[in-house]
Amino acid sequence: MSSPTSTKLTPPIYVDPRIRRRFIWLYLIQIWISLIPAAFLLFWILYPWFIQILPSILNFPEISWTLPNLLKKWWQYPTWVAVIFLPILLGLVYVITVIWSACVTKILHILLNKLHPPKEGVFYRHPKDKDYLFWNLRNLTRIFLFWLNYSSPFIFFKKKFTFSFFGVRIGKNSEINHTWISPEFIEIGNNVIIGQSAAIYSYLIQGDKILVAKTIIEDNVQIGPQVILLPGTHVKERTIIDGGSFSHPFTIMEENSVYSGCPTERKMSISELQKKIFQQ
Repeated sequence: MSSPTSTKLTPPIYVDPRIRRRFIWLYLIQIWISLIPAAFLLFWILYPWFIQILPSILNFPEISWTLPNLLKKWWQYPTWVAVIFLPILLGLVYVITVIWSACVTKILHILLNKLHPPKEGVFYRHPKDKDYLFWNLRNLTRIFLFWLNYSSPFIFFKKKFTFSFFGVRIGKNSEINHTWISPEFIEIGNNVIIGQSAAIYSYLIQGDKILVAKTIIEDNVQIGPQVILLPGTHVKERTIIDGGSFSHPFTIMEENSVYSGCPTERKMSISELQKKIFQQ
């Protein structure tokens, strides 16, 4: 199956509108600081164009606006040089913007965690509850970086600068590219395969309360498409979860087992599954 392009499979984060409106100034300042290197580099790249073309524009002479003619003016290099290197420079602008934005977001998270360390538990969904307030603020500061990373063709950025850089453990050779994963209180082991449009949550909203708890997926686990794991779920080693399954909070799935259903139930062991497959 496929998922809408508009969703971009960004991590499932929630920001209370009351808190978002109150701290929108922080979010806008963060974006402004995150775009400073990009603005500097773009000015440096495009300045030779402007310095040569702008006087001609002000004098209103006849001027050809074809792309080759514009590219020829770029540092007086031949057209083919500009055509080859301009995409590379624009890609460099994007990469630097992602890295710098990740650093800005990390600094904000360090400051927020110093003011109020993140923790698991059940909290009231009210701005006066400090745990809920700072949980929302951490999510708010992630939005711009997530937008950058999930507009990217570089899968490495999604794993490194969305999760690992902020302390989420994702093991080696784990495939998470087409998955919704909460950006904190998640632990994923090695050689884990998660199907498209699966959702791994570390929070659950119920009425006027919110539950925040770590979700753990151990090594060599296979999770089918459209599986939903709610906070506190612990999937042990070499477990298979059938597509479309759903786990209640704090579900424990035993190792070497096959689970399916809504809610998930143990259906058979891995050895039984293998025997069933080979008999056919």
